[in-house]
Amino acid sequence: MLLDETRDKELTEVGGGTEPSRRAPPTLDGRPFRVSHRCVAGWRRLRWGVVGALGAGCLGASLSFGAACSSGATLDPGFVAPEHAPQPVMTALPPLRDAGQPAAEEATRIIAASRAAYAACRTYDDTGTYETLVRTGPEYRENIDFRTAFAGPHALRLAYRESATQWRPARVTQLIADASGVWLKDPWDSRPRNARSLATVYGLAGVSRGIAPSIVPLLPSGVPWSDWYSHWSDLRNLRVTGNGEADGTPCDILEAVDQQGMLHVQLWIARSDSLLRRKVVDYVQTAAERARRKAEEAHAVLRVVRVPRADWSDADIAEYRAAEERLYSSFSTTNYHPRCNEPIAPEALRATDGGL
Repeated sequence: MLLDETRDKELTEVGGGTEPSRRAPPTLDGRPFRVSHRCVAGWRRLRWGVVGALGAGCLGASLSFGAACSSGATLDPGFVAPEHAPQPVMTALPPLRDAGQPAAEEATRIIAASRAAYAACRTYDDTGTYETLVRTGPEYRENIDFRTAFAGPHALRLAYRESATQWRPARVTQLIADASGVWLKDPWDSRPRNARSLATVYGLAGVSRGIAPSIVPLLPSGVPWSDWYSHWSDLRNLRVTGNGEADGTPCDILEAVDQQGMLHVQLWIARSDSLLRRKVVDYVQTAAERARRKAEEAHAVLRVVRVPRADWSDADIAEYRAAEERLYSSFSTTNYHPRCNEPIAPEALRATDGGL
């Protein structure tokens, strides 16, 4: 299937640009169509699925939150949850019911307390996981591990590791801030490159599936608040819908659905310290949004790939048209294990050769 083959080549978006991976995929009968279609589909994956998160990794295309999934899904009993307790795993959120104005006011209070808690962290350290199920076409899962270590605007390391697949090995991206500046070390460069400022976390929003800008702007890191990036703490229409336990900690559960009904977000915020423990994003694309994306992606074929459709075979065209009609659907869960105002080991702030 062509959609499976697209994973041979992906595009990354860093600082607003696109950069193809350096691994060259094979051609089809000497013609470059499948290479071009891989590029477009790979670009679509990052822009949608796994940027179609609020990370990883869908709060809409511009909101790099995570990703989401269609309703009516089944349970996967073979998955082991981050808490390491075998349990069924949800692959869709139940419909959100209006909990009334008191629930909205309580959500506002909880979000304000959460922002204040992060702002008060002189040091911050977390580890976490991002897991997404993409249900469009052939289903596939993606897993990312990450870590944040922070001891001030000039002492930060953010790292995330994408798990190995049958198409590529595991790969680690690191953003380092120290006395010499801000540096980005990614799988495509042999040496770190100058990232100029910690605002680079916004440029990494898509490729990190929303992980990079999720926490750092809330800390006293000097990262300015973005006018274009929609942060989870900025969600409108949040309601407190219940409580539960995540990361071994009692949490309030807050939820919101966007006006188009495409995006359903669930936040688990600990009662003990007001820090985020879990973010769940359920995304189902509408036909109207798909039509808008099709128009954008038609330009991408020419701009990114520059391969005329005259070079495509009838089978290529049929498969492309079938892919164009699918509505993107995904479901993601991001788990956080945070520590605030506890000592940070110096080595946690230094670049590594591939470890978190």
